[in-house]
Amino acid sequence: MWDKTDFLRGIDGVIFDLDGTLADSMWIWRDIDLEYLSRRSIEMPEGLQKELSGLSLHENAVYFKTRFSLPDSLEEIIDEWNRMAFDYYESIIPMKEGCLSLLRFLREREVPMAVATSNSYELSHAFLNHWGLTPFFACVLTSREIPQGKTSSRIFFEAAERIDCVPERTLVFEDTLVGVQTALSAGMTVVAVEDDDSADERAEIKQTADGYLTSFNELLFS
Repeated sequence: MWDKTDFLRGIDGVIFDLDGTLADSMWIWRDIDLEYLSRRSIEMPEGLQKELSGLSLHENAVYFKTRFSLPDSLEEIIDEWNRMAFDYYESIIPMKEGCLSLLRFLREREVPMAVATSNSYELSHAFLNHWGLTPFFACVLTSREIPQGKTSSRIFFEAAERIDCVPERTLVFEDTLVGVQTALSAGMTVVAVEDDDSADERAEIKQTADGYLTSFNELLFS
């Protein structure tokens, strides 16, 4: 049973999701999708974000190209999204509350850490570099390295291997239901981090995850 007052018991390494977990960034993507489609005179369908949950940036591009019959190549779609979002990730998006304190705590205890995100290499590193977080992580896996999104457990297994941890001694922090479910299916301990973008799934996330935090500040740093 996971205990937030002793959250490293039985844990050798930690994997963090990026968007909605380390970065308070999920709010920008609805606006970007809305603007991207409006540039093409396409009305954004209701519930689009829920359908995209857990998909990598590459998989999002495949979805958009197919559903909206876009003439753009997958590379062109991704490049446009990266350009639209880059300034946000490089200078605007804040860290989630308590994130830096937790990272410092784990580094002091020499706990290896990884980032496993479905986002692009460019946006992920823009955020991590802006806040000086890159040195905390032994590896950062993005959609460039792992094209499959969070509906596949591959990214979690790869991240655990990169930090030399077996799944059953790996702790994952995630914010979405699909991310929680997939990390659990990989045999890892999974703690959900509250994010407003996942509010409609909050009850199920709480029931599914091994633990639930409204903020990293709920963890006992000692």
